[in-house]
Formats: sequence, C-alpha cells, structure tokens
Amino acid sequence: MLRALLSLALLALALAGDLDCHTDGSEYLTINVTNPTVIKVKVKTCDAAMCQGNPQKPNVYRGCGGADDRVVGHTSRGLHFNANTTYFVFSNGVGVKEFHKPTEGGWPANYRINVPSKLDECPGCSANPSEAECALIHGCCAC
Repeated sequence: MLRALLSLALLALALAGDLDCHTDGSEYLTINVTNPTVIKVKVKTCDAAMCQGNPQKPNVYRGCGGADDRVVGHTSRGLHFNANTTYFVFSNGVGVKEFHKPTEGGWPANYRINVPSKLDECPGCSANPSEAECALIHGCCAC
C-alpha cells in the first residue's frame, strides 16, 4: 500500500510540469516542447483548419494549462493534447509562431519552439536544427 502511494506521488510530481491543452480525458497525445529563448511562451491549440480568439464564435483556440501557465525560457514542458489537434500557436508577447501537424508521421515526440523575439532573435535558427546547424548557431540559439 505504501509503495503504491509513493509511486502515485512520484507520478504526480513528474506530471506537475506538464500542461493540459483541454484534453477530452485519458485519451490524449503528448509532445515535449523546449523554449530556447529567455522569454516565456504561451501555448494554445486548434482543432480546426483555422481558429480565432473570440470564445463566442466557433473554432476558438484552447489554452494549455491555466491562464498564467507558460513554457519558461530555457526549459522544456510536456503538452497533453487531443488527437484531433491540427496546430499549436506559440506566443511570447513579441512574436507568434504556428506549428501545424506534419502531413507524414504524425506529431513528433519533441519540438523546439521557435518564436521570433527582439531579445534573442537569431537568423538561421530552425525549430529542429541538425548537429551541423547547432555548431554554426551556437551561442545565438540554444540547441
């Protein structure tokens, strides 16, 4: 009994850093996102071809986590989302970036958020840089 409680407590601690994107229950997908910048990033999902921000209209964005939850700079967080999600929107107060579901292979397990910002903008920074690209942009963007 004690071992089961300890296991549940450890699982809760491990999931405490994850953000739920209004999943429909236990059937959801997870992606680990990394924010390589110094600015915190807000995350929203869309489950239509195009969403908008007015909750009184159809196809509204779904926020991930609570109203004040963000992916803090130089950290990673898990995002739990519904299988019918078509794209993510990442915003940092300076720029906005959409990440659409890849046409082949489905959602990746990991994604590097690449929202432009005036503080640490870096030409050549891609969402999933190769080792060679990381060597070229080292010091400008986190790989």
